[in-house]
Amino acid sequence: MSTHFRLAEVMLEKGISNKSEFSRETELHRWGLLKLIQQEPTRIEFATIEKLCRALDVLPNDLIEIINDDGTPFTPRKLKKYKAKHRKVSLDKIAGKLSTEKKMAIVKALIK
Repeated sequence: MSTHFRLAEVMLEKGISNKSEFSRETELHRWGLLKLIQQEPTRIEFATIEKLCRALDVLPNDLIEIINDDGTPFTPRKLKKYKAKHRKVSLDKIAGKLSTEKKMAIVKALIK
């Protein structure tokens, strides 16, 4: 397993390209920020992760990704079991049990 720090990708997704301005906003030294963007960090302070998360309006798991040896993203076994147990029920099954009145109310609420 390995980790991937997704700072560069998240900044791109958020439309942030001015690293100097982002450095001032996060109160991180520009050189340190560039290092985090260009290289995989071997360690990082929780305070740094917090500053990045607040500035980007994301959670830590949006920045840090764990990769399996085969290159696929890591998914905890508990989450896999939960997903398998609670498969999404199709909208048709749910809608089939509702009255026409309730269906129309849902459609109206979605349109607003």
